Amino acid sequence: MPFLRIRLNFEGVLPGSKPRKCWFLLDTSTCRVVADLEYLISKRFDLSGKGSFRVISLYLQDSLLPSQEQIEVIRDNDDLR
Repeated sequence: MPFLRIRLNFEGVLPGSKPRKCWFLLDTSTCRVVADLEYLISKRFDLSGKGSFRVISLYLQDSLLPSQEQIEVIRDNDDLR
């Protein structure tokens, strides 16, 4: 399956009036590792600071998803924080 639909649940303050919870469609053919997803989320939700992207950490079921883990660790309808 080339696409996964995942839920994002942002904790902390987001710039502007961004939603705290939303759905995100992930094209797994363009993401190999969790770090690729972190980059896409930072870019999509403008989580940058002075031209560089903020480091974000993703959690699944209250456990850290290591940045270098293969993207296959994420499944359809997972809830990421």
